[in-house]
Amino acid sequence: MASDKNIRDMDKNINSVHKNINNVDKNIHDMDNNIRDADKNIHGVEKNIRDVEKNIHDVDKNIRGVDKNIRGMQKNTHG
Repeated sequence: MASDKNIRDMDKNINSVHKNINNVDKNIHDMDNNIRDADKNIHGVEKNIRDVEKNIHDVDKNIRGVDKNIRGMQKNTHG
């Protein structure tokens, strides 16, 4: 028959297992939150890339406008 000490040790071990399971559950929950945050960050980066691409397009458009204005000024100065 198990001694009282063995029973106490077994209870301690069972409690430790429960704590470890709770820690694993918490870690899984934290990991899920981190994955959701990472997804949000990825979407934010993708939006920033689209914004940069639009800005580049706008800059190209502005450069074409400046070139057109320069040609117009050259035409005006040369008669």
